[in-house]
Amino acid sequence: MADAVAGDGLTLSDEDARAVEDRILPAAGRQTSGQLRVAVARAVIAADPEAAKRRREQAEKDPRVRRWREDAGTAAMAGYGLPAAEYSKLIGGSPTAPSVCARPV
Repeated sequence: MADAVAGDGLTLSDEDARAVEDRILPAAGRQTSGQLRVAVARAVIAADPEAAKRRREQAEKDPRVRRWREDAGTAAMAGYGLPAAEYSKLIGGSPTAPSVCARPV
């Protein structure tokens, strides 16, 4: 669960990081890792509304696409740090909506 906390707080000042800890730690032991990740993201935005923007800008400095062959012989691909607008144009949908590509790209 430490990864859930560390990842979102990378762009915070020490004071803002303490505010995030104060907000999430009381309930952290009763949360799943997914719930904790959401709580951290919300607490980071509450502590520093510009943090999400800085984190996105930092991630976009190192965009990458990973491709590999699945055990079944099919292909898989994942993209990291891609600008959301360009990603949306590429796949023809929202980067936050789950989707299945049923046609060749």
